[in-house]
Amino acid sequence: MEITERNINVVTVTYGDRWEYLREIINRVCSFDEVTSVIIVDNNSSYSVKEYVKGEFDKFSERIIVISSEVNLGSAGGFKKGIERSLQEKGSLVWLLDDDNLPSENSIEHLKEAAYKLENQDNYILCLYRKDWKELLKNKGQKLNMNSFFQFSIVSKIKKLMSKYSNKQNIKKDEFEVSDLLNLDYAPYGGLIFPKEIVSEIGLPNEDFYLYVDDTEFTYRMTKSGYKIYCVVNSTITDLESSWFRKKHEPMFLSFFKTEHSYRGLMNIRNRVYFEKKYNTQSSIIYFANMVTYLVFVLFIYMPKNKNGFKKYLSIIKSIRQGYEGKLGKDIR
Repeated sequence: MEITERNINVVTVTYGDRWEYLREIINRVCSFDEVTSVIIVDNNSSYSVKEYVKGEFDKFSERIIVISSEVNLGSAGGFKKGIERSLQEKGSLVWLLDDDNLPSENSIEHLKEAAYKLENQDNYILCLYRKDWKELLKNKGQKLNMNSFFQFSIVSKIKKLMSKYSNKQNIKKDEFEVSDLLNLDYAPYGGLIFPKEIVSEIGLPNEDFYLYVDDTEFTYRMTKSGYKIYCVVNSTITDLESSWFRKKHEPMFLSFFKTEHSYRGLMNIRNRVYFEKKYNTQSSIIYFANMVTYLVFVLFIYMPKNKNGFKKYLSIIKSIRQGYEGKLGKDIR
């Protein structure tokens, strides 16, 4: 992977009224000499992204491309459209960013350092690091836990418990070795940078996901095709707005019972189950055992003991069934 001058095509997707975030992203990426184009997919925003860009970033007009959609295509459809357009532009790399992902000023330099370290390795992809990914550091990467339900596994829990009691080393809880390159089985869109040639091998994002897990599925296809994804710890991005289930750094299922955004949570659950069935299930019996165990935990620990809590719990069960049956799309049935 060569990161050189005018070699990167940035792709971002925006919606609603998020200009305050988007303008910061445009300012930052246009300051990098390595960026040859900035492709913005306007997912039916409440204002004219094209006019705002023209009014404030006229000096970068040759580098900024706005693709307007009259309907919201979701993250999957938006990034699919943006990546498709990037293939028509000069440069050999695609850099995906959410419209609130602010790369650090030295992020490109650290990406170059990582590429230099990996110069003798073929088929790799890089992604930037978020400062709240402490679990990623602790686990020294991110692996897809086979037969797990939302990464919950009875066997893994038992092994972890046994390891805890058998470990004779006196290591404090927050002490762990940090590598500057962490291997991931999958990654989010935001911060991912990859060669364009990969698209011809693995295809584009699956727009049937609409929102959530589409990035997991897209990047895991890269892993399945023999590519290695490395998170560059020194190259960081800041999320200007936290996700609905990350604001308090608590489990997604717990946040689901607290938030009014049921639609988002149910789509996340449905899509994740679809992904797990397709890529992560070697034994249906073990997978269902993990699922049932975790759902019992959710029932007794996370679910509020009232009518609304029980109603939300039933909606979770319904979404799981839809995901397992492969019923994707924009609507939660």
